[in-house]
Amino acid sequence: MAQRMEDRLKPEEYIGLAADLESDYLKVKHFLVSARREQDITQNDIASFLGLSDTQVREFEQYDYDPRVSELNEYAMAVGVRIRSEERRVGKECR
Repeated sequence: MAQRMEDRLKPEEYIGLAADLESDYLKVKHFLVSARREQDITQNDIASFLGLSDTQVREFEQYDYDPRVSELNEYAMAVGVRIRSEERRVGKECR
């Protein structure tokens, strides 16, 4: 049986990984919102493009909103930004 991630890492490493992943998604989201503003695209424009309400776009842009990857991709399309990922393995065996 494959070893679970939480069993391969020390507790502080596992918690740190979870925090880093959340931080990465928030950084992407904030970059997308900044791109919208820099291009003078309104929340209404985004809502119209994505078929959402203004309220849904405002909620997405709230600091504590935790977006799904599909939402990030859709928003990126609306502002004309490409999201690139940086893949890397974690764990003791990969250092």
